[in-house]
Amino acid sequence: MTTFGRFQLALYEHGRRMRQPFVLKDRYFLSLLGVLTVLALAHFLYIIFFVKRLPPIIILHENLYFGIDRIGSWYSIFFFPTLELFFSLINTAFASAIFGGDRALSYILMAGGVVASVILFIGGIFVLRSNL
Repeated sequence: MTTFGRFQLALYEHGRRMRQPFVLKDRYFLSLLGVLTVLALAHFLYIIFFVKRLPPIIILHENLYFGIDRIGSWYSIFFFPTLELFFSLINTAFASAIFGGDRALSYILMAGGVVASVILFIGGIFVLRSNL
């Protein structure tokens, strides 16, 4: 047997011994994952719907005391949903990795991901609407 074959056999035996619960059978986890997916998709679609109306240079951040302090190209508006998608993927990966050991912690991670996605969604919408 080759080294790679022994490695595959060891992974298979390790997986049979662990018997961790499957994360996609849990309703609460799936509902939070669905909310994350719908938020990211809605954010991308909302920006794509309004992107034709944006000027070539947009305001990305405005401060009360100093006024406009960050500007960028029109495609910089896609930073918000990309960041949202990245955080959602990282949170989902961590939550599914610890799901077998501590379900409550994985639920907290997923709920925190939903809260972060909502905040990024609202921030992205405010930036988009301030430039139209």
